[in-house]
Amino acid sequence: MKNGALKTTVRGFLSTYAIRATDDYGYGEETAERGVIWRSTLGSNPGNVEGITVPFLTMGMTGSFEMGSAETIHNHVKGTDNTLVYVEGATHNYNACKKCEKTPGQFGDTTKTLYDYADQWLSKPGRFL
Repeated sequence: MKNGALKTTVRGFLSTYAIRATDDYGYGEETAERGVIWRSTLGSNPGNVEGITVPFLTMGMTGSFEMGSAETIHNHVKGTDNTLVYVEGATHNYNACKKCEKTPGQFGDTTKTLYDYADQWLSKPGRFL
């Protein structure tokens, strides 16, 4: 995408980006998932992780849009070693959200925080045996 435009066909859009919903689609305080057919499109992260049974780390960035989607993805992984963490103040690109700060430097080096956590998580003894 460039400048908000997506060059595709109707068939390409429907198979890659559009997610089908059932007649009981809805949302509420407990879930935003009722009636969503997550595996109805290739571009659905929740649908794509449904078959994963190996250790899985989901990281959400609190200074960006994917906070809610991180939890939805986490809830669809089937493995028992499934971790969800949030990097406070990080944007989609991992750097600190400056406009989210109450004081300059509030969130520190969010990129380092993210990679340090991933390193610690990956290094857990026995995780991949």
